[in-house]
Amino acid sequence: MKKIDDHRYWVRRHRETKGLIGVGQHKYSEIYNFYMYKIVMEVYDKLLEELDLKNKNLRVLDAGCGIGTFTKFLKDENFSVVGADISEDATELVKKNIENVKVICSPLYRLNLPKNDFDIVHCFDVLYHILDDEEWGKTLEKFSQLSRKYIILHESFSNNLPPYTLPHVKFRKYSYLRDKLESLGFKEIRSKPTHILGNRLYLSIITKFFPRTVYRVDRFLIFRLNKKLFSNHFIKVFEKRSAK
Repeated sequence: MKKIDDHRYWVRRHRETKGLIGVGQHKYSEIYNFYMYKIVMEVYDKLLEELDLKNKNLRVLDAGCGIGTFTKFLKDENFSVVGADISEDATELVKKNIENVKVICSPLYRLNLPKNDFDIVHCFDVLYHILDDEEWGKTLEKFSQLSRKYIILHESFSNNLPPYTLPHVKFRKYSYLRDKLESLGFKEIRSKPTHILGNRLYLSIITKFFPRTVYRVDRFLIFRLNKKLFSNHFIKVFEKRSAK
């Protein structure tokens, strides 16, 4: 597989591609990505409610904020949000579209912010776009330094790696990520599935043409039947453990 510079890739992609296609599945439509994001936000909203984190003006770092989809979601939930992204085009768009939000253009592992500056470090669908293993590890270390309570992640978590990925994607075993965060003092306390049928490679042709239907089925399975079966996509909450 041809090696790419993931930093340059995302700078170029944000410059050339707008909307949710620029941060989501760029080979599919805006409406496809709308429903894929919609179910994640609904699960996230429920999770934040269960953890009693809403409406407390907690401070959140949206790490890898892109065009600000979750920055706005968190701000609307009354969190105090700081966004960070490697793309200047993306960060300028966030500044333009969302009032009273600080946005930083920087690689995540180089963020120059005070330790324990945030109640939550939020990072959704970003870590697997960091191709260099050393940078990936330094990014998690930076998250652990910046968060005084929670690290909340969303992506495809599995110990069975796919046989093929796109050049700008590098999945790592969930056990590896979990062990790394535990070594940094964070332990998983909650996990909620976000997609059952949606975002599956072998079902993408169905989702492509019927995104709303797939969204409704996933929503029923997750909220009404509480199903986790066959899902690899989760929001996972890691909590900082007090030193003994």
